[in-house]
Formats: sequence, C-alpha cells, structure tokens
Amino acid sequence: MVVELRLKNTGATVFDDAPGNGLKLIDTEGQHYTHTFGGVKEGVVFSSVTANPGDSRKSVVLFGAPGRQTREASIFAEQRFHQRTGAWAIP
Repeated sequence: MVVELRLKNTGATVFDDAPGNGLKLIDTEGQHYTHTFGGVKEGVVFSSVTANPGDSRKSVVLFGAPGRQTREASIFAEQRFHQRTGAWAIP
C-alpha cells in the first residue's frame, strides 16, 4: 500500500531526519503495518529529508498492508531518538 504524505517543518530549527523510520500504518481492525522499502510508480519514496523552518516536502511511503485497506486507516510516527510523535488519518 502506498500513502502520500506531506511533511511541513513548523518548528524553528532545520528538520534533518528520515521520516519513514518509526512510521506504522494502523488499519480499522487495529492491525499494525510497518513501512517497507521497494520501488513505486506513484511518486518518490521518503528517505532522508532536510527541511528549513516553514518548508514542506511531499513524498510517498510504502507499507506492507493489503491494498484493500486503503479506505480507512491511520498512520502513527514515533521518533524515539527525538521524542516526537505524530498521527494522521487517511480519509
């Protein structure tokens, strides 16, 4: 399953990290899927990102989830080394 995300740096310092690390897709049944690596035709896969304050980057993340679960899901990110978390709903 491929999910397109836009990352916007709303902080006051440069964001320099790999946002795919720590991402999990959670389907409506509570099943967790981690991001995987592989080629996609739908866009450029997130790897390392550098974004100045106010900048945004758009990319795709590939998850090992069956495509039938694309209607409702959420994504949870936990950056253990930086104590940051985030959550997104997939409409």
